[in-house]
Amino acid sequence: MRTIRRAAVAALCLAALTACDGSGAAQKQRARKARDVELLALPYPAPTGAEPGSITTTYDGPRDRTTTTLRLGDLGVSGASPRQVAGATLLLTSSHKGRVRAADNPEGSVDGSFSVSTSQPGVLAFSGPPGSVVIGEESRPLRAASGPAPYTSAKATGGREETVRFRFPTEDLVAAANADRFALTFGTVRAEVSGPHLADFREFVSGLNPKR
Repeated sequence: MRTIRRAAVAALCLAALTACDGSGAAQKQRARKARDVELLALPYPAPTGAEPGSITTTYDGPRDRTTTTLRLGDLGVSGASPRQVAGATLLLTSSHKGRVRAADNPEGSVDGSFSVSTSQPGVLAFSGPPGSVVIGEESRPLRAASGPAPYTSAKATGGREETVRFRFPTEDLVAAANADRFALTFGTVRAEVSGPHLADFREFVSGLNPKR
């Protein structure tokens, strides 16, 4: 009898745990759908129809994935001494399943990296968020990158090559693309994005629009 009772109690506990897990999964799914609705409603910039040389798009057939990379080099920098920093380069990478982005599958953030050549180690070193995007008077934190080594500092000719990896939220990408200019800050370095660089950035962000 005791064995039967223990089995019954165990079955009730398992059912309760399963119900809780199911409820948690349902909540996550609802939150994901609500987030997608917000992303789909963003005011993405309109594409120009001409892909600049700074943007590269490739399709991986075996993986059925399309990857688009934006490379902005020789960005204007401030903060650190000009003698300490050169060759500021921003890389942003977007990836989605298939040759065409699904109309109901927006991308919540993209991979990013920022690198400089420097004569002084540690100019991109950080604690807390890896960096921030500055739009007007508002500073918004970038997100931590997944995987190891979010910050690297390696020996290079004449000094060191430093790189910070991060995630750039789509809301902030769109806000930056719709501004007259914006800046990115990493460690003691501030990089300005305007003019032709901003035009290429807008073209990249326009490609994140699932309804394009």
